[in-house]
Amino acid sequence: MTEIANIVCMKWGSAYEADYVNTLYSMVKRNITRPFRFICFTDIKENIRSEVEIFDLPPFGAKNLWTMGAYLKKTLCRADLEPFSENERFLYLDLDVVIMNNIDGMFDYLPEEDFIICYNWTRGKGTIGNSSVTMFRKGPLQFVVDYMENNFLEVQSQFKTASQQYLSSKIIEKYGKLNFWPDNWCKSFQFHCVPSRSMRWIKAPKRPPKNTKILLFHGPVNPPDAIKGHWPGNYNFWKKWYKTIYKSPWISDYYR
Repeated sequence: MTEIANIVCMKWGSAYEADYVNTLYSMVKRNITRPFRFICFTDIKENIRSEVEIFDLPPFGAKNLWTMGAYLKKTLCRADLEPFSENERFLYLDLDVVIMNNIDGMFDYLPEEDFIICYNWTRGKGTIGNSSVTMFRKGPLQFVVDYMENNFLEVQSQFKTASQQYLSSKIIEKYGKLNFWPDNWCKSFQFHCVPSRSMRWIKAPKRPPKNTKILLFHGPVNPPDAIKGHWPGNYNFWKKWYKTIYKSPWISDYYR
């Protein structure tokens, strides 16, 4: 019998509306054939569709955690994380990813490993992961939370807001390396689709390779922005020339 696939997302504060959770659930449902459960850890439960299991955000012992944004995701390393059993694995997805193809194989990939993460195409050259699509195992990753709780000021001073760099450094410290998803499974909208700065005024973002399972959106542009051709934020005039994109209506084929 095929094991149930656990999919997790997190939503805190007002940066993302419930529609992001609901759309992510819809994309997962269309792109998986095995039985699954979809879990959202959140502090705002309103308007999330009934098929989603909702849990409170995992606790964290350090003060001022909320000022450090994405460090909240590291609480998924807790050994007492609900609602999973000891050594059970779950796939974490950022709210702003786009699922383009079947994801069944992600739950069978490197089954003996405690942690799998996306390659970071913009920095680190293999020493820093992108946590938008991450496989966690409940239990053995508690050390990531322990170190943050016991050395919060040191982590804040050394890594600032670079939570992915902190997570990657602790995983490498224990395991000696990062395990990445196969290169053709996860792609970056920013890196693999958006034209170079000088071409953004005359070329629209292209589709990623056809075998891409999940398209990541890191930076200010989220899927709804990309569909409309909108680059959020207020910038100095000398930055506006490259912080622009044409509409990408093809994303609507998947992001629904």
